[in-house]
Amino acid sequence: MAAGVNGAAWRLTLNYASGEYKLQLWAMDNTGNWVTGAQIPIQDTSQVIMVENKALANNGWVKLWVNGTLAGTVANVNNDLQTVDNFSLGAVQTIDAGTSSTIYFDAVETYETVQ
Repeated sequence: MAAGVNGAAWRLTLNYASGEYKLQLWAMDNTGNWVTGAQIPIQDTSQVIMVENKALANNGWVKLWVNGTLAGTVANVNNDLQTVDNFSLGAVQTIDAGTSSTIYFDAVETYETVQ
């Protein structure tokens, strides 16, 4: 998750239901509303996940890459006022008492491209 209006510019959620893991990408617009992407099924194995964010007036986007393949895009977002200055990994909201698991982060890399 990256900081912006109301504390986030984008977020990536991991969901598990009916024996399947899914990733879902979200983008925050300049009014503080979330624009959601499709749920993307992933395998129950190691994954290389990359999130790419571009803040632009009326046509910004956030892209989800899974194992080097573009898996989803939240596009045409008015997010030019959103900035990324920090992020959080792991469970960032309350998890119900019946949920337990382990998630591993082998490596985390961030970078900024100045254009």
